[in-house]
Amino acid sequence: MTASSHKTAGTFPGSVSGTYLYVSVRSRSVANEFDSPPEIRYSVLYLLPKGHFAWFNYWSGYSYGRCAGMFTRNGADLHFLGRESLLCDTPAQNYSHQPFERQVKILQEERRRFIMLGETEHLYIGWGVHIPFRGLATELFPHSWDELQGWIDEFLKPVPVK
Repeated sequence: MTASSHKTAGTFPGSVSGTYLYVSVRSRSVANEFDSPPEIRYSVLYLLPKGHFAWFNYWSGYSYGRCAGMFTRNGADLHFLGRESLLCDTPAQNYSHQPFERQVKILQEERRRFIMLGETEHLYIGWGVHIPFRGLATELFPHSWDELQGWIDEFLKPVPVK
């Protein structure tokens, strides 16, 4: 391996904009029965060219997470600042438009670009790629890449006090 093919912080060239995806599919059944639906988790991070981001998490049957805001970049470090909401099957754990801040690294290994978010690796899958959300909460998410900026703007508006 050459030095340029190793994971190297601070050397990621060019734009980081695009779609990053993490997917986990596991059997719900201890016996791995074919008829049991799998447990599906996925996380989609959209980085838009002008520094906006939208980050959506889905855990089949358990939760929908939404987060949006601005990001800045310093070499391989990305800093996210925005708001997040969670809708889950445990009502006491639900929240809406809470402050969100996170620092992550973007890495490149040979021709693979990815972002480490905790222990999960979100792989770059391309520019303009939209991952649709299906099911009960589809109205909570944008339906196309072109809707992302408007969705982010709407999500970041102040929440009316009741």
